[in-house]
Formats: sequence, C-alpha cells, structure tokens
Amino acid sequence: MNEIIKEARNGIYSSSKLKKQWTDISAIACLGKKKFPSRVWTEWEWHIVNLSRDEDNLVASRKFICDGIVDAGIILSDSCRIIMTPVLHWHYKDDSDWVKLTISDRPDFLFNSMIERRDEVMSQI
Repeated sequence: MNEIIKEARNGIYSSSKLKKQWTDISAIACLGKKKFPSRVWTEWEWHIVNLSRDEDNLVASRKFICDGIVDAGIILSDSCRIIMTPVLHWHYKDDSDWVKLTISDRPDFLFNSMIERRDEVMSQI
C-alpha cells in the first residue's frame, strides 16, 4: 500500500497503472482455478522479507488481489456478502515477498488451520 501511495504522489494515473498491473497479475494467477458461485472463507499467508513492515499496509494490499480474483471470475465479488468472516492472516519471514491465498466455500478449513498452527499461535501470546 505504501508503494501505491508513494506512486500516487507522482500523479493519480501513475498509481492507477500500478494498481492495474498488480490486479492483472492476480487475475492471471487464477487461470484454471476453481470458481466459487457463492460465499467464501479465506486464509492469507503473507511471506515477507521484512517483518517490521506495517501490518495494516500489508493487509491493504488484499485490495489488488481480491480485485484480480473477481476479474478472473473466481469469486462473484469482494463484498462482505461474499467474503465471510473470519478471515485468517498469517505472517512469515521469508527470503522474498509473496502471498498464498486459500479460498473455500466452507469455513471448516479455517478451524483446522488454527488447530494445526496451535503451537505457533500460542507461542505469540
């Protein structure tokens, strides 16, 4: 998100172009993936080089990804009527920045993920 804001200082069309590029990359990554005709639940794994990065800016970048998966027809819209809560987010230190998005038409997998990561979650408390 900070990159978009910084680019916007060069002109509104400059940041719009960057947003379109990221949205298009997300849409292309969806080729051949399962489509969901109704509500979905999501889990986001953020792999980032710098864990000092602001979490709110990181999560704000969901905008570009969600727009891409809507453009690709994976989900109907990125509204609260379609993307249900809870939405899980995990942050991991990595050698490069990337994100893994898991989408399901049932929330069960979120609970399983929490159970699988119980030790990781509890170590942060």
